[in-house]
Amino acid sequence: MNIVIPMAGKGERLKAGGFTSPKMLVECEGEPLFSWALKGLHPFFTQPFHLIFICLREHLQTSSVLKQIRDFCPYPCTIFTIDKLTEGQAETVLMAEEYINNNQPLLIFNCDTYIEIGLDSWSPNDTTADGILWTFHSTEPNLSFVKTGVDQTVEEVVEKVPVSTLASTGLYFFRTGKLFVNEAKEAIKRRDRIREEYYIGPLYNELINQGKVVEFQSIKSCFPLGTPEEISRFKVHLKEEGNEVH
Repeated sequence: MNIVIPMAGKGERLKAGGFTSPKMLVECEGEPLFSWALKGLHPFFTQPFHLIFICLREHLQTSSVLKQIRDFCPYPCTIFTIDKLTEGQAETVLMAEEYINNNQPLLIFNCDTYIEIGLDSWSPNDTTADGILWTFHSTEPNLSFVKTGVDQTVEEVVEKVPVSTLASTGLYFFRTGKLFVNEAKEAIKRRDRIREEYYIGPLYNELINQGKVVEFQSIKSCFPLGTPEEISRFKVHLKEEGNEVH
């Protein structure tokens, strides 16, 4: 399975809050945010995987991101470099097409979110779905939301409008990388943007329209870390009794 973590965003909300480091390097309890994202992905590292970080060349040249990856990532990984900001996460991940345009399963996760899925391990063999979104309960309007069908199926993914209380964690699975690549290319061809960005969640709507099965799986907890307030909330969580992260 290919696991892609895009780390080439602007991080504007953190900059507005006074942070000067690139988003993935903002420190939380002595570790950069991307390290917390990796901790949450531990159950997915229990079977063969290829970890790919997507980084801006500017960040590699002007920050300590390469050193921090070496210091805080205990897994072999590929660092894929892009030269400029894209128009959203879907386009950023698509830039690594040479690694993911194949029949290998694909997992995509934010660099600024910590999750606890509530399982010790997870494998693509655990599902027959063509796509999976992991969800948590929230109505924060800056998130993506899931309209549910029967069982664990998804009827629609809606960006930035709380059509339900099931919000996306930012963790996305595609049965094959080809599925993602094809739908991302088509979305860009159609200029199918939301707030001037290409998001990953809406790509599932096209899969659903094609009769493919997209499911959601609710997790134990999710802590977005994209604002100073969210980071403060997570620090409180870590200090509460019994909330040790290994």
